[in-house]
Amino acid sequence: MWGSRLRLRPSQVLAGGRGMCALACPPPARAGWRPIRKLLAANRGEIAVRIFRAASELNIKTVAIYSKEDFGSLHRYKADEAFLVGKGKSPVGAYLSAEEIVDLAVKQGVDAIHPGYGFLSENPRFVELCEQAGITFVGPPSDVIKRFGDKTEARMLAHEYDVPVVPGTPTAVTSFAQAREFCEEVGFPVIIKAAFGGGGRGMRIVRHDGELEANFTNASSEALTAFGNGDVFIERCASLIRRSPSPALAVPARLGEPPQLAPRDPHDGRPY
Repeated sequence: MWGSRLRLRPSQVLAGGRGMCALACPPPARAGWRPIRKLLAANRGEIAVRIFRAASELNIKTVAIYSKEDFGSLHRYKADEAFLVGKGKSPVGAYLSAEEIVDLAVKQGVDAIHPGYGFLSENPRFVELCEQAGITFVGPPSDVIKRFGDKTEARMLAHEYDVPVVPGTPTAVTSFAQAREFCEEVGFPVIIKAAFGGGGRGMRIVRHDGELEANFTNASSEALTAFGNGDVFIERCASLIRRSPSPALAVPARLGEPPQLAPRDPHDGRPY
């Protein structure tokens, strides 16, 4: 997409429609790129509404998906079209139906899918399905998701390039015995994290041995419910630090070096 805020000359503004400013004609697409005329948000609630708002400003038609429990949710009515997904599944499981969502997108002539965050946003299989169907995934390509969507894989990549990381398990922890062995080695406090998720879901701080088993079980269960994968890993908890991430865009190799974005403060509560 071309960004949600644009400065338009009067000759570029179209009257009518839904009362939103839109480009008279979109910028020319690069060779091999598919213009985005219709966008599906593979998410719900406020996240989907924000995606629809940005798309509407660009005169892009929008498609919502919703679970049976979200029949009356606001995001369903903010899109041009809306479709029920995940019949017979849990409220969260409906939004994890990767094959069904991509099949729906193909049938409805969708050009691009925006995952928002959470749910399928870091699921490499979902991105691969989009790529195979010829649908643009608004996010990194599948090979990048495979390396960074799995946090244990991302830690290994950091080691390869001599990036300092806190002590942690080299792979996903699949049993309480493994969790206890690591904690006995590095000490407490530790933090249990979902290997395939983010946003605080599937994350627990453990301050002493008595809290370990319950928190390990709860973190794994929450990760499975939220992301469709219950794998977790454990790191030594560094509680007296302040994160300052520097985002970078993952772009196809044919477009050259990826741009480095300005550092941001993750504590100010403004999602990008």
